Amino acid sequence: MSIVIALIVIVTGLGIVGVTSFTVTERRKQIGTRRALGATKGAVLRYFLLENWIVTNAGLILGVVAAYGLNILLVSKAGGAKLDWRFVVVAIALLWVQGIIATLVPALRAARFSPVIATSGA
Repeated sequence: MSIVIALIVIVTGLGIVGVTSFTVTERRKQIGTRRALGATKGAVLRYFLLENWIVTNAGLILGVVAAYGLNILLVSKAGGAKLDWRFVVVAIALLWVQGIIATLVPALRAARFSPVIATSGA
């Protein structure tokens, strides 16, 4: 089970990288315009990290609610142990870190975009 969980986390991280890379590519001109208007590389980086953090938090909230709801249902119907809140806290912390790491590479690429992109025809 641990191997399956690790594989799911890895695939999820790769999915985050892919979606963020796509978003960066699609917003190339917008990023260039922001840079031309004075946005620093740090501001662009913070923008993408904050955006991902909001999405990550929404997913974590839904996931925790679903996990506790299913756990209560399974415990009442089939018996077994209740979900330990410490596992949930550790999982939330690890998934936050995963979200930041997975977003970092595409966000750093976005921060390096030149303001010239805003005026180019590409």
